[in-house]
This record gives sequence, structure tokens and C-alpha cells, in this order.
Amino acid sequence: MVAEKGRAKLVTATNVFAHIEDIHSIMQALLALLDEDGIFISESHYLLSLIDTLQYDTIYHEHLRHYSVTSLAHLFKMHGMEVIHARRIPTHGGSVRVYAARAGNIPCDPASPRIMNEESRELSPAKLGAFRARVVQSKIDLYALLRDIKAKGQRVYGIGAPSRASTLINYVGLDDGILDCVLEIKGSYKIGKYIPAR
Repeated sequence: MVAEKGRAKLVTATNVFAHIEDIHSIMQALLALLDEDGIFISESHYLLSLIDTLQYDTIYHEHLRHYSVTSLAHLFKMHGMEVIHARRIPTHGGSVRVYAARAGNIPCDPASPRIMNEESRELSPAKLGAFRARVVQSKIDLYALLRDIKAKGQRVYGIGAPSRASTLINYVGLDDGILDCVLEIKGSYKIGKYIPAR
């Protein structure tokens, strides 16, 4: 592609960067593709948002990493790049869009260090311990809600079957004794299949 079209001024990766197994090979390919003054823009589910909004169900096999700006800055530095701008965006309950370039080629926006400073305060062992406790409490609260529904003889339906549902179902221990059925939209390839449960 480079021989035919030349090197790229802009490369983007929207909600795919956290799914890549061999990230260092991708970074090498990115550098081969990117012009000397080119910019790489990645968008990923943001670790702080995951913790703040208790999105533990997004932790499953397809998401190999949950990025912070600090972790992306470390990755980019390993490959001679640096974060030049970063901003939080609302996609998927909280994502981060990070702009990176070859180190020293483009001036850095002051917002990036501010975000990384916030991360160093927020991603403390105490905050992670509190996240764990909130995850456990959410399980207990869901059991209480399901107990009350089932005690009234009512049914519990799952609406839709996204991948993240498997994390919730397995962590909480939902089975066909609790879930009466799971519904999917007409024409979905998931109809007639099983939901992984332990």
C-alpha cells in the first residue's frame, strides 16, 4: 500500500485497538504506514469510565486490554511515539480518543498530561479495591431484585444477547432456573443458540 499510495497522514483505529492480540506487530506496521508527520487516532473504551460506572461486564475474551491514556502513552513511547492530545468521549459508556505522533514531531496539547495526572490519582489500589467491593455489591443487589421478582411468581427475561451478557450471567450465576428465556431481534444469528453459562 505504501509503495502504491505513499505513507498516510492519518491512521485511525476506532474501538478495535483493545481487541488486538499482538499489539507490537501492529505498532510496527503503523509506523511503516504513517508519514513522518502523520497522526494516529485511536478510540478505546476508557478504563476510568469502566471503573466509575461499574462496567465490569465489558471485561471478556474479546477485550484484551482496557486502556488509560497513561498505558497508551507507555505503549507509544516503546515505539518512538507520544500522545499529543487526548479527550474523553461518551461512546460505549465512556471512551477515550487519543492522538499520537512520532515523538517530537508535533507539539503536545496540555490536556493529555492533565488526564494522565488524574489517572495517577484515580487508579490507586484503594480505588481498585472500592471497585471490587462495588462489583460484589452489585451482584448482591441483583440477587435481591431477582428474589423479589421470583417470589411474586413473575418471570425474568433477558432482552438481547450481547457478548458482555456472558460475563454478567457467569459472574452472578444466572441459569434457566432464574432466567425464563432470552429474547433476540428477528433474524439474529443468535436465535436457537445457547448462552455460555457455567
